[in-house]
Amino acid sequence: MRFWKPAAWLGLLLLTLPAACCLAQDSFPAEMKGPADLRNQRPYQLIFLAFSPESATVLENGRSAGSVQFDVANNLLIPKKTNGVTVHEDAETQRAAFKVRRGIGHGLEASLMLPVIARDGGFLDKLVSNYHVLINDTHTTPDNAIGRNKVSAYHSEVFFTRPDGTNVVDLHPAAGLGDAQFTLKKSLWSSGSTAGAIRGGVKLPTGNSNTLLGSGGVDSGVDFDAQASFGSRLTGFVNASYVWMQKAHGLNAYTAKNMLHGAVAFEYYSSSHSSWVLQNDLGQAGIKTGNDFADGTQGTIAIAYKYSPREDTLLTYAFTENGGVVADRASWVANVGPDPTLSVGWTRFY
Repeated sequence: MRFWKPAAWLGLLLLTLPAACCLAQDSFPAEMKGPADLRNQRPYQLIFLAFSPESATVLENGRSAGSVQFDVANNLLIPKKTNGVTVHEDAETQRAAFKVRRGIGHGLEASLMLPVIARDGGFLDKLVSNYHVLINDTHTTPDNAIGRNKVSAYHSEVFFTRPDGTNVVDLHPAAGLGDAQFTLKKSLWSSGSTAGAIRGGVKLPTGNSNTLLGSGGVDSGVDFDAQASFGSRLTGFVNASYVWMQKAHGLNAYTAKNMLHGAVAFEYYSSSHSSWVLQNDLGQAGIKTGNDFADGTQGTIAIAYKYSPREDTLLTYAFTENGGVVADRASWVANVGPDPTLSVGWTRFY
């Protein structure tokens, strides 16, 4: 049954929290608290500016953080044809994001992120297919109108077609730099139990737009971050952003003018060195194909484990799912996105 997924997640969380209650939470470094640095890895979403969820705190003046995160996303989106438009996305994306953050004083923090992206047939297809067989989830669904057991493994196909049958996009394997992103964050307040901040950002066209590794345009946006602590072990985070996009190269008529995006996360500190994060990410589509399902809410839900072996190092492991986790019946929880995404991140503070 498809409802096996959320039940399993909830069971995992409930088993983890009691076991962790006997552990002390007394010295988890403040800058290591926060949501996991995750975003929707669907190919059409990756080419635009996106504010990954963050805490509402900033690094102190002169303090820096360097990080690298590796995401592997199994993209499979073959919805029913609507409005005469066929959407077909069957590819795996591997993405390494390198980020540097720096506290520059006066409550300000600057960051620069540069991704390296590969889109190909990948290696997860058989593992994911066997997983779906295990949970009896091989039938047709809104995001896969032909059924997962009817899809050949290890393909790299991303295209959508007009009602007249001509392809708007027809892409195959590609690799290279993605678009660079610069942000500036300003702390608005920090009262101990709550904090707020605002971020401005710009995305530069350093990726190859001909192979959909970048959009070929400059995006800009603004984001609001807030957090609140509920006792010593639980903190909630909210992020909301608005992005203005330039037209994607070759997709002028299909690029949205702007995108709204939001995320909610809850972090439970299971010890002084570790925490669990449950995170929900929702936004609008950057490319409007004309297919009703593909252009719907772009949404994922993730569970992440963060571990700090020492005060200057943070490791993050995350598992992200699309709307299948709620049986494609609650787009306000999760909807269009990869199924699934595996993430590993490393951060060093200095």
